Amino acid sequence: MTSQSTQNNTIETEATQAATFPIASETTNTDQQQTSERPNKYLYPPFAGYSGERYLDSILQQILPNALSRTWRYAVDFQAPGNPCYVGAARISQRVKPGTRKIEIDLHEFEGRGLMSRYAARLPIMQEDGTFVERAVVVKDFTSLYGLAYEYHLWTQSPEYIPPEREYADLILGDPQLYQKLIRFDNYRRMLICAKPGRKPQPKETHISYQCQLPPDAQVFVPQQEPRTNHLTTNNYINTPANISSPYRESRREENLPENTLHSTRNLEAMAIRKAPIVQQPETEETLQNIETRNNIVENQEEGTKTEVSKSKQIETPQKKEIAPEAAKEEKEYTIEELKQNPMAMTAFLLDLHAQQIQQPKPTKRSQKSQPQRKKRGTPEQLAQYIAYVVQQLGGNPKFQQSDITRITKMYWAATQIFNGFTNVWFLDMIKEVFIETCRTRGVKRRVPYFFKCLEDKLELTADELAFIRSQEPLYKDGDITAFKTKLIKTYEQSGTHLEYIEWVQQNYLPASKV
Repeated sequence: MTSQSTQNNTIETEATQAATFPIASETTNTDQQQTSERPNKYLYPPFAGYSGERYLDSILQQILPNALSRTWRYAVDFQAPGNPCYVGAARISQRVKPGTRKIEIDLHEFEGRGLMSRYAARLPIMQEDGTFVERAVVVKDFTSLYGLAYEYHLWTQSPEYIPPEREYADLILGDPQLYQKLIRFDNYRRMLICAKPGRKPQPKETHISYQCQLPPDAQVFVPQQEPRTNHLTTNNYINTPANISSPYRESRREENLPENTLHSTRNLEAMAIRKAPIVQQPETEETLQNIETRNNIVENQEEGTKTEVSKSKQIETPQKKEIAPEAAKEEKEYTIEELKQNPMAMTAFLLDLHAQQIQQPKPTKRSQKSQPQRKKRGTPEQLAQYIAYVVQQLGGNPKFQQSDITRITKMYWAATQIFNGFTNVWFLDMIKEVFIETCRTRGVKRRVPYFFKCLEDKLELTADELAFIRSQEPLYKDGDITAFKTKLIKTYEQSGTHLEYIEWVQQNYLPASKV
């Protein structure tokens, strides 16, 4: 009885309070209705509410470049539900890292793609004191962007959906209509247009062992169609071969020469070299015409330079033929007047003179003296193999591997002169210790230069010893570090600099290296 009376009193008290404060109950009901009827600023039902906004953001990150999706995200943060988006580029740049210019470029890109429209309007703007004042603003309408995102949402839910992966590229490219639809989404565009990043797979020897080993008769032949171009007028761009005759064309085959030329030049070399008389051939009308033409050409060439003699080679090609012993006995020496009267003899003489000039070596100047070449030292095979392994493990560029081997060779031969009791085992142990230390060190971007720097520090080399190593002297057998230091000290004394010896060497011979 006591509990029932207590519940009745509580109910009566709540009813009395509700009757006493009707404004509170009405306000609570009104807020619940407004919350349930909150406007959707993204227009489509899948994008309503907080979860819908996050879903829309994930879609835009896929179908837009990162810069555009970022600019949209910070722009709509200033947009209240039920109001248009009118925030400026300067205000957006205050909340995101890129400057105002980059935000303006992104907004222009939105307009260029047709995903946003801008127009001027007067809207009531709330002030700090709570009052509203109408101001002129530029509204940014993303309705087309939301439509594209909703279309992508429907595409992902459809049974014809194809994931944006490179394995399905051929399936998309085979359907032109589907290609034009999906090329608007940035994730599909990258997959269809851009090449696959990274290294291309290289063929290996193990791949050959898996090929078919059956004889050709037992294999199943599958005809493969060769790829053809889609351009139907490719023949219009093919260069036709130019088979026209040219005065500079020279025939190398005897059968291409006319018979008259062969008969007229058969004993030409014998006359020019051994001064043998020419065996006359029976002349025909065509032969006489050819001889007259050659005589006119030779007369014009007598007043020219020796470079014009090569053109006569195109007209008459002398053919070598052994002369009989009787003809060799009847050798005759021609004078200058006789050569002028005989054009054929003049032509052969000039050709022979030109050939002799080509075969003679060029005379050397008297001032040029033959200097003995310095003998170089080689790289020990074990050292070359070890340093190649070290550089490869440290991620060095294979293009500079020979340079790294040359550098360690210089240090090796210099160390043989610097350290007493030098041994190959000791030097390889030093390289091994520095290599392990370099591998364990973190935060080093260029490990190969860092390895050589640590090796120089490990050997405790002085400035002039480092200068000797950086020079080419260690690679020669006559390179002496003592003579190099003496020469370096003399150069320092003659320079008259105010720097100390070590500072002067570091400034002139040891440029700072970036590690």
